[in-house]
Amino acid sequence: MAGGLEQVDIKASRDRVYDFCSTPENWPKVFNVTKWVWRLHCKLPTGPLQVGDIFEEHIIMLGMPVTFQWTCTQADRNLGRFEFKGIVTNALMRFLGGGYTVIAYNILPIPGQSIESSRNGFAGDGQTQIETSLAPGDARTCHTRYIRYFNYLQYGLLMKTVHALFLNSVMQRDFVATLKKIKDRLERPAAYAEADRAFERDQTKVMAEVARKKGFQPGEHLTLVDDPKAADPDLGHSVG
Repeated sequence: MAGGLEQVDIKASRDRVYDFCSTPENWPKVFNVTKWVWRLHCKLPTGPLQVGDIFEEHIIMLGMPVTFQWTCTQADRNLGRFEFKGIVTNALMRFLGGGYTVIAYNILPIPGQSIESSRNGFAGDGQTQIETSLAPGDARTCHTRYIRYFNYLQYGLLMKTVHALFLNSVMQRDFVATLKKIKDRLERPAAYAEADRAFERDQTKVMAEVARKKGFQPGEHLTLVDDPKAADPDLGHSVG
């Protein structure tokens, strides 16, 4: 099934971009559909994810709640590479034929001035597009290219039809808006200070309610692990 690729150049250091994008608790700030993230098996309770970490992302798509369970499969700050794979856990989505999704970030230093946001259309050969989009750069630069690629794997015919008829257009609009939010937040952090404080207050209440429904006190659900394979026995297996 086809995937997609989007990118934007940001006037911010590679480390700042990497830290923000690889910390899933930041996603509700920039993704319209993401409502909350729940860490399941992680080495650390906060901050950028590490290989083997497992977490849930709860989104609202076309008015329908959908939960993904993700496993971080690559997290290399030096290479600027971050990747995770996931599968929908909702019974309805599984019935419709929802399969694996793989999302990868390339976060690369670039020379010169930042250019306007841009994105490529949805395509089936996203990996080739990623490789041809990479730009040479100096790690000391304060300009960073953020590239996000996603691909759907093992999706059934019914789910492919739903995507073609309804979801693709919604996702494209959301991705365009997300790029603008990421760029603006990282280039003008002071402008979001008050909004972030309000977000943290609201998110604390949201997560307390999520924990209550799951039967936990806030924070009690988290399982810290040292061995990634202890968290995900299938880690490293092909999802294709």
